[in-house]
Amino acid sequence: MPSSSIFRISAAFIVAIAYTAVGARSWSQPIHEGSRLWLQYLAGVLVYGNLMALVTELGALVLRPLIRRSMPRIWLPLVALALAASTGELAVRSNLDLPPLIGLSDPIRLILLAKALGGGILVTLLLLAIPWLLFKGGVLLHLERLRRPLGVAYGAQLLGTVLWVLLTNRSLAPPPMADSPDAPLRPIADRGYALVCVDAAYWKIIDELIEEGRLPNLERMRDSGTWGHLITYGKRLSPIVWTTLVTGVTVDKHGVAGWTEPSKEGRTIMVPSTSRRAAALWNVADAAGLSSLVLNWLITAPPEKVEGAIVPNLDYVFNGVTPPTHPPALSAAVVQEFEAAAYPRGDEALEPIQKVDLVERIYEMATRIRDYDIVVTGTQATDDVQHRHFLHRYPELFDDEYWEKPPEEMRRFKDTIAETYDRVDALLGRFADDGRAIALVSDHGARPRTRAFAVFNMNALFEDIGVARCALSKKGERSGDADLDASVVFAAGNDAWHNDLAFFSQPPPNAEIPRADLDAIFTMLRSMKVEESEEPLFDEVVDLRDSDGGKRFKRHKSRGAVGVAIMSSVLRQSPRNRSVRVGDEMRPLASYVHVRQNINGSHAPRGVFLFSGGSFPAKGAIDKLCLDTSFSELLRYLIGTSGTADRMVAIARAFGIMDPYSTLDIAPTLLSYMGLPIAADMDGRVMGPIVEGMQHGESSRRSYAALIQGRDAAGDGPSDEENEKIMEQLRALGYVN
Repeated sequence: MPSSSIFRISAAFIVAIAYTAVGARSWSQPIHEGSRLWLQYLAGVLVYGNLMALVTELGALVLRPLIRRSMPRIWLPLVALALAASTGELAVRSNLDLPPLIGLSDPIRLILLAKALGGGILVTLLLLAIPWLLFKGGVLLHLERLRRPLGVAYGAQLLGTVLWVLLTNRSLAPPPMADSPDAPLRPIADRGYALVCVDAAYWKIIDELIEEGRLPNLERMRDSGTWGHLITYGKRLSPIVWTTLVTGVTVDKHGVAGWTEPSKEGRTIMVPSTSRRAAALWNVADAAGLSSLVLNWLITAPPEKVEGAIVPNLDYVFNGVTPPTHPPALSAAVVQEFEAAAYPRGDEALEPIQKVDLVERIYEMATRIRDYDIVVTGTQATDDVQHRHFLHRYPELFDDEYWEKPPEEMRRFKDTIAETYDRVDALLGRFADDGRAIALVSDHGARPRTRAFAVFNMNALFEDIGVARCALSKKGERSGDADLDASVVFAAGNDAWHNDLAFFSQPPPNAEIPRADLDAIFTMLRSMKVEESEEPLFDEVVDLRDSDGGKRFKRHKSRGAVGVAIMSSVLRQSPRNRSVRVGDEMRPLASYVHVRQNINGSHAPRGVFLFSGGSFPAKGAIDKLCLDTSFSELLRYLIGTSGTADRMVAIARAFGIMDPYSTLDIAPTLLSYMGLPIAADMDGRVMGPIVEGMQHGESSRRSYAALIQGRDAAGDGPSDEENEKIMEQLRALGYVN
């Protein structure tokens, strides 16, 4: 082994030691302590060390024909590797959202990236000083004599690392399945379960609350169950992921792509259950002669006719709407339970707790009528409070420059997240008291936002220019929508979370808009600045009537847009004490920019799973081999985005540096647990440790798609008015424009 290779490999392992050491960062901590933690650290050093050594050797090989001098060939791959590793890790520690697609108009992310890059440079210098001192300081003066022993040692540890990875990952593999296209549906007796989705649940928060003496039921379940991290496959949007959880297939197969969809009449409506193209767990249970209670699960209205009962999203009741149910007689009973609870209305701190409480009330009412083999339920209350109240629980994580922290508000909502989790814990205790096996999952994790969620009202700006009129909200205020009958130029949506805002033109009756008039609007938009700082309102205003602009924004052009305004960084910041000149008048920037203080939490790609009770094993935590790093965090954000990304994830899982299970794996695992065959067209796999050592489903059939062909619904979906009430809640959380 050449001396330069020994140097590069040694330096690569030193980088790996530092890289892995900071893997236990604040928002993605390991789920082990003590000896297991040290084993994860050792595995990380070996796996990443070998990968980094391979990268540096390949880098030197590429540079050899390009650079004649040996020193740059030795140092350049090392510097690039150490800088990328340290900067990426420091960026993740700063809670920088990944993947790192940094927009130039996003100041908070740029500041965090700049800090991480500065720290990365310092760390790189320190890391590479160690091997330099070792070699130059005379520690390894007799390098020629050490070539063979070091080469043998490197080869031995490489072989040992590969064997360790292979043996460890064998225990996480799915059990073998016999191919039986027409496998009968014969469930194992007494294998009922309750699948509970606690939206956005995250071990980081759960661990903190347990340490505070809260969540006794969750702590007991975890001590007697099998648990770990669950990766969200694809887009982290609840309707998509909740449907994936009960079907085991990706969004392109189950067909639920979001909260809303266009109706046949062209209106925007909530996605109905009839849009789901894959069989859910309750459809399979129904075909197997089992009964199901489906309660407060997303995308279940109108309810299907199955053996048992279906009560869709309980937000209907909180909005004064009688929910459609199966059987229909349950609707009145649901409303009666809600009225009997006599919840005080309008208290933002109490409403999430009330929503979890109502789930338990409906469960108790339904189980008094009859028993059910499986229960499928969930709550979005935890997601709601984490979107709104991370700021109040973790104020130190939010920059005072961008976030307001009124003392009374901070005091009032400080414990809202904890109290909502307390109520979820009581619900889990109720299921456990009934002797049910519990499969607890979350559709994704949660984390604080590094940047504020800003909304820019483009139509209000057009109104003040004199070319549009805003539609009025129910409160009589200017909304983000345009009154199309009184507007000649208007924007499509007002969400500045997306940097590019398209706007359109329509001629008045029996007339045309002169090109010169549109040109004047473009000129005015391009000249607008914040008076106090002279920062432009828009980085760029693109004319889609020109061929170049049309090529850049084909999507907007195809919709008929005439222009696109690219938001500047000033529209991400607080509009306080800032103004903008519109025509001849000076107007406060707050007339157009609204920073959503109430959206201070975001989704993370890493949720939870916990199987406890019944025949579920008590194996404790099952997870990947190595500690977390920024690389594994990046892979979590990329999973489900492309076939190439999924292949990278598969390789990373094989080396133990990526969490082994995703939201695709829950439905196959529960089917196998009940002794039912897995569908060959399912994208998920059975979680081996959950069914290991017990009788379980051992065959697969082609598909369960036939179970929902020609299915009947027990009633109609929500009316237009009911749709609008639910969509108003989604707008408040930033899900719908």
